[in-house]
Amino acid sequence: MHPSLANSIDKIYGITKPTKTFLKVVINAFTIFRGKANYTNLSRYCHFSERTIRRWFNKGLSYLYLNSSLLKFIPSHHEKIGTIDASFIKKSGKHTDGLAMFWSGCDGKSQKGLEMSLITIVDIDANTAYGLDAKQTIVQEGKTRADLYADHIENCFEELRSHDITHIAADAYYTKNVFIDRLTDNGFHIVGKLRRDAYLKWLYDSVQTGIGRPKKYDGKVVLDDLAKFKHEESIDDVEIYSAEVYAVKMKKRIKIVLLHNKDESSYALLFSTDLLLSTQTIIKYYKARFQIEFFIRDSKQHTGLMDCQARKSSAINTHLNMSITALNVLKIEDCLAKESFSKSVISIASWKCIKFNKH
Repeated sequence: MHPSLANSIDKIYGITKPTKTFLKVVINAFTIFRGKANYTNLSRYCHFSERTIRRWFNKGLSYLYLNSSLLKFIPSHHEKIGTIDASFIKKSGKHTDGLAMFWSGCDGKSQKGLEMSLITIVDIDANTAYGLDAKQTIVQEGKTRADLYADHIENCFEELRSHDITHIAADAYYTKNVFIDRLTDNGFHIVGKLRRDAYLKWLYDSVQTGIGRPKKYDGKVVLDDLAKFKHEESIDDVEIYSAEVYAVKMKKRIKIVLLHNKDESSYALLFSTDLLLSTQTIIKYYKARFQIEFFIRDSKQHTGLMDCQARKSSAINTHLNMSITALNVLKIEDCLAKESFSKSVISIASWKCIKFNKH
């Protein structure tokens, strides 16, 4: 591990010295291992025994402040947003905590296994994502999945603020009142995607008649009729329109961006609760959201996100966070080696090979 990163871990307040030692050793093992990232194999790449690693994992270590401390290496002047997404994790057996039916994007259907809710910070200038916190989704009676995701991101609000983040980008699943209200009530804004049959109303901005209650709305938004939309620009075969409307389900004003594909006569509908965001910024933020998908892919392929063999929820959470922290370390080490946090190409496989050979 780079000395600057090790020093950053040593400076974290509220973590005991043995814990810091364990974190530095095992995170380093996650960046060099070959094969599966299970207890037996990890013990081959560090001086801790399989039993010791198992005991530490079962303690359920918190990684939120650790990752937040590591992400302080990102230059403060870089534009950043937060993102959230969930990912399916295959798990065999019958007695694992949190085992349930979750949606698998690869299979295109619900499968029995585990799910990880992941919150990342995307460096817009460098066009890359860094993991902030991962949490296993455990179904609770009386709470929907959206409630669980809202609880997760609420635990990260203070750390997101410490990185000057005010906007959260998420896909269409998170366009639910229970999630959006939790963000807006705490001073955050969401950039997301709407269903194409979303119930929207035009705002009434003409002269009032003076009789009865003032008119607020001017009919339902029909996306096939672009007359009331403001045309922003054309990019290739896509026409971009914008408008400020009232979302009936959300019970708030939002800014929408309509991306209309003339060739296929199809469209996508983006939105933001921040009415002051420009159309280009909304598109840029939603496009940057996809960096979380690349982060999940790299974690699964290179830092053992799918390899957890534990059954206790505390150990599973430790493993998930250890995997994303190891990927953060590799990406930050690459930037430190290049002496630049600007946009560049990185090969996680090459970095793992270099560190393995050095080991």
